[in-house]
This record gives sequence, C-alpha cells and structure tokens, in this order.
Amino acid sequence: MRQRLESDHLWQAMTVDGSATGPWIKGSLAVRASTALLSLLAVALPLMVACGHSDPAAGEPGRLQGAGPTSYPLTIENCGVTVTFDGPPQRAVSLYQASTEILLALGLADRMVGTSTWFDPVLPELADDNADVPRLADNDRDWKSCSVSSRTW
Repeated sequence: MRQRLESDHLWQAMTVDGSATGPWIKGSLAVRASTALLSLLAVALPLMVACGHSDPAAGEPGRLQGAGPTSYPLTIENCGVTVTFDGPPQRAVSLYQASTEILLALGLADRMVGTSTWFDPVLPELADDNADVPRLADNDRDWKSCSVSSRTW
C-alpha cells in the first residue's frame, strides 16, 4: 500500500501494520545522492558534447579510409584460398532479392545475367531494369533447376 505522507516526505511503502519503510524520505542519503548525480550529469553531458572534436585527422589510426580505385590483377586471400582476378567482373548473378535490388540501384542491370526468386514486389523505380534480367527460378521452388553442383568455382 502506498500513502502520501506529510509535505516533508515523499511516497513511502507502508507495511501491513502501518509503519513506514523505504529509503526515499525527503532529505535522506538516497535522495541527496540521486539529486547530486542527476545534477552532475545535467552539467557534464552538454560539456562533453560541446567539447567533442568532429574533424577527423587524415591517416589517424583506427579511422576508416576510402579504399581508392581498384587495380588489377587483384589477388584476394580468404579462408586459406587465394583467388586472382584479371579484371573487374563483367557479369553477375544475384541469388536473393536484396542483392538484386542493390545491383539494379547501382545501375548494373546491363551486367546482370540472372536473378533468383522475388518474395516482394519490385520497387517501382527498379521495375524497368528488373524486367530485362532473366529469372533463374520462379517463386515456386523447382529443386531440379536449382540443384547444387559439387564443383567449386
């Protein structure tokens, strides 16, 4: 049961026998500590934000830098396998709607030679380009046309 006590007290929890319990009596250590902490945060937070440095230094360790142009031949090592590309990709097949939409949005429809199923309607601004990309599988799964080869590419 909760009860509003005299004006010099905050809400207190009342026990069954009617005696007041709890640390939230006005002027108590808990109330003073909470008030001091909130006051400190109210002053310190705006100061920390205002004193922040927003201009990243060039070449500073830990900062992301642009990769710059890609030069070929390009050799990539991943999971102990090294692959060398003689030039940029000329053709692409996307296997999920999200990757298809990304390729279309980047203007790469002319390099797409296939896409897989669509689960949602295509975005209106991508509809014309999407119509030109061959669909490898329709939305009804036909596992014969989607068989997985054991060959590693």
